[in-house]
Amino acid sequence: MLNRLKDVGLYVTLFAIGHSATLIVGVLTGVSASANLIDAIIGLSVVYKALDNLGAFPAWLGVQPNAKAAILVFGAGNQKPRRVDKQVSESGRRRTPRRRRDQ
Repeated sequence: MLNRLKDVGLYVTLFAIGHSATLIVGVLTGVSASANLIDAIIGLSVVYKALDNLGAFPAWLGVQPNAKAAILVFGAGNQKPRRVDKQVSESGRRRTPRRRRDQ
């Protein structure tokens, strides 16, 4: 349980590290994942936390997963791909596509 502000800060930081690492890797490599896959991971994180709060893991599996590792992994899986439609000219200014006259 997160009873102390220090614990809350730790878990928020772990989530942010996972999230940021995925963002950096995606930007540098151009790799992205399906938004549907990311939505499924977000849903799994909610189910994981519900089962964790109910104490289901020790009862069903006989082990308790490492909560810090789970938060880091779910933070990494929580990065939705973003589509950028802006075109940038060589000067660095944004160019808007011109409309055809027959439209």
